[in-house]
Amino acid sequence: MTPRSGEHSRLNGCPVSLDHYNVAKVVSLTEPPTQECKVITADMKYLDNTGKPEEISYRKLSDACSFQN
Repeated sequence: MTPRSGEHSRLNGCPVSLDHYNVAKVVSLTEPPTQECKVITADMKYLDNTGKPEEISYRKLSDACSFQN
C-alpha cells in the first residue's frame, strides 16, 4: 500500500514522510552490513508515480541497533 499525500510511512522502522518523493513502488532497500549500532547511509530505489526509476540515500540507525539492549 502506497501512502497518500500527507501520510507517513516507516522505512526500516523510522517514520518517513513520502510527500515530496511521489513513491509509487519501492523496488529495494539496501544498507551496509554491520554488527555495530551506529548511524549508516541506506539507499532506497523506487518507481515514481510516472514509472520513472529513482534512488535516494538517507541516514538511519543500523539494524544492529534493534538487537542491542
